[in-house]
Amino acid sequence: MKKSFVTNGLLTDNIETIEYKTLLGRQAKLLNKNTQSKIVFVYGHHASLERVAGILLALSDFGDVYCPDLPGFGGMDSLYKINQTPTIDNLAEYLADYLKKNFKNQKIVLVGLSLGFVIITRMLQNYPELTKKVILLVSLVGFSSYLDFNFSQFRQRSYYLGAVILDNRFFSYFFNKIILSEWTLRLFYAHTYNARTKFFNMNQTEYNQKIAFEINLWKINDVRTWLHTAREFLSLDNTLKRVNLALIYVGSGHDNYFNQDNVLTNLNQIFSSIDNYLIDLANHSPSILASKEEALTLIPKQLAKLLSEIN
Repeated sequence: MKKSFVTNGLLTDNIETIEYKTLLGRQAKLLNKNTQSKIVFVYGHHASLERVAGILLALSDFGDVYCPDLPGFGGMDSLYKINQTPTIDNLAEYLADYLKKNFKNQKIVLVGLSLGFVIITRMLQNYPELTKKVILLVSLVGFSSYLDFNFSQFRQRSYYLGAVILDNRFFSYFFNKIILSEWTLRLFYAHTYNARTKFFNMNQTEYNQKIAFEINLWKINDVRTWLHTAREFLSLDNTLKRVNLALIYVGSGHDNYFNQDNVLTNLNQIFSSIDNYLIDLANHSPSILASKEEALTLIPKQLAKLLSEIN
């Protein structure tokens, strides 16, 4: 795992190496000496520990926070390296292994952001014995079905078809070297449909910092893993199996990806009960380099109270 990371300096002293079936990655571990609570955070698509540093710091006010890289993301080796496909099931198996190894006799708070919550859900469905470990289950702008997206049918089908076509060794290599070259990203990336909200209304210094971070993120993440997971969540249906846990759901009031009514309808098919909180985010999630203060908007007062009461 020889990667070059662009950091925001927030996690410098809180990162260590982890290993899974010979795959090397990293985890963030932020310890809070004032509480016994253990919080495991699973980030979303196209992410890294540095990208979610602000969220991890915000959660660390309530307990020890652990965030492992996902295979193929954050600079961690891809499952393709051990001849496995990065399906949701295989990523769920990885997460289950991580929890079993690191929290054998401990209860945890389990928090998933976007795709991270999809992986958590599948893990709890495939390994129901792990539900006994979970004190509190939290979805931060998570989803459970391809029907949750608010894209037009044409756009969603186009994205899916593109992911299917590019999801092989040859085309993903071309996509990585040509479409995701530094020159192309600097010229076009900020103007694409899904990225433009990230760069809205910022000065040149902020723009330069964020585009450099995005370029590095595309370099350290495995493009083929990105394509395959996109293909999977664009055809996802996690609603077919129940999970015997209550859920705290935090949604964005201005989510540019998901229809909140659809999200809640489908989550209700899975979990025993849902407490739902909408927060005032400008889009799907905080900035890629959100500070702790900005990230705290993801933790409504009701959730903060619940987290504070766990010890």
